[in-house]
Amino acid sequence: MGERPVRNPLGIALKSNRATMADVAKLAGVSRQLVGFVFQGKSGYSPEAAARVHKAAKQLGYRPNLAAQSLRRDTTKIIGVVFDPRESSPLEIIQSLYKVSAKNGYEVILSAIADDRDEDEAIHELIGYRCEGLILIASRLPTEKLTLLASEIPFISVGRQLDSSIADSVCSDGAKGLELVVDCLASKGHTDIAYINATSMLHSEVRLSGFLNATLRHGLPQQVIEIEGDYTEESGAIAADILLKKDLMPTAVACSNDQQALGLISALRVAGISVPSQISVAGYDDSRVAGFSFLSLTTVHQDAEELAEMALNRLIERISDQSLVPSVLLSPVSLVMRKSVVAKSL
Repeated sequence: MGERPVRNPLGIALKSNRATMADVAKLAGVSRQLVGFVFQGKSGYSPEAAARVHKAAKQLGYRPNLAAQSLRRDTTKIIGVVFDPRESSPLEIIQSLYKVSAKNGYEVILSAIADDRDEDEAIHELIGYRCEGLILIASRLPTEKLTLLASEIPFISVGRQLDSSIADSVCSDGAKGLELVVDCLASKGHTDIAYINATSMLHSEVRLSGFLNATLRHGLPQQVIEIEGDYTEESGAIAADILLKKDLMPTAVACSNDQQALGLISALRVAGISVPSQISVAGYDDSRVAGFSFLSLTTVHQDAEELAEMALNRLIERISDQSLVPSVLLSPVSLVMRKSVVAKSL
């Protein structure tokens, strides 16, 4: 038996997922050429016509062949995004990138890092798709490789602050974020505050500097727990083990990110230490898990949509003019108070 046809509202007989540009044009009541203009990001049509085209394409299940389109023109209007799905913050940024890129007439292609697929592979896959530029979220590539990459394709680093001689960076203001955390804890009467520093993270010194500056300003001891790991739940669990072995634990802990805070709180609770009545804990990122009732984590909020917009706008500028001097763009941060931080008990 043959494949059963699907009929759309105009009675066009289609095989599943085989709609054509002509079918979209007929359903939208426009020319085939106009449909092509819409999907290629060209001008010469009204917003209403574009909306009809997109609605018809969605009804019919039509998807433009981006690879074929890119081969027919000098510019592809495609941005590649490299990320590690094992980290929490990239997911919010990626969601915002889709929205922001659509407003600017760009498509987004994702390339994920995995246990058997390193960042180099993820990047070169996107270059093979003829992406005009790349967004690297929390890149861990060494400086030498990033310098070579900058000579090959425009890119911007999100979440990791690079030396401005290499490439553009867009980050939340990590130093300011940790200052806000320390200010909050100090205002709650905490004078013994520890910070968990994941030393293998290539930009860890930025957040560490914020902690050190704030504790110095408040005249507090600078207690830093160095973890040879990254911003994961495991690093938080390791830090908990270190704290539990101390004769006297601090009354508050600032973590490098929310995942680390989750690992710390989980390990402390297993050991019978109550958070926040015995020890207050704060994170960074304001990830989705931070707001869950079982965690209710006080944390530093970074605006994912603002980071995405800043990154994409700067990358588009870079694509148009590669002689631009690289810069570091910082997104403002704020503190979100939840139940994991309370006043120091007397």
